[in-house]
Amino acid sequence: MSDFLPEKLTILAFEKAAAETNSHVRNRKITHIKNYLQQHKNIHQDTSGSLKRMYKKYIEKEKNVPETTEQSLSYLAQYLGYENYLDFVYKQNNPTEKTTPEPKESDGFVEVLSLIHI
Repeated sequence: MSDFLPEKLTILAFEKAAAETNSHVRNRKITHIKNYLQQHKNIHQDTSGSLKRMYKKYIEKEKNVPETTEQSLSYLAQYLGYENYLDFVYKQNNPTEKTTPEPKESDGFVEVLSLIHI
């Protein structure tokens, strides 16, 4: 997975959290996003660790940070108002589209790579 869109998503999410909390403290922004996901998106999994790793990798530019899962990216996308990470990717690549088309099944595989321009 290319790091460009995960990095863009992470930056946008943490900029939004900074504006909403009026704080640039990493842990305050992480807590804000985690609380939003729990209260508004019914996500009760503890996302603090994933959010912290994403912040370190994409904001602080630390090396040797584990790969980010698509689920973690989807949580951040939901925080920004997207349905999930694939919706974010599609709308970044097709900014004039209002909705994301349903993925097509072909030979038992879902064709989602066509949504991502590599």
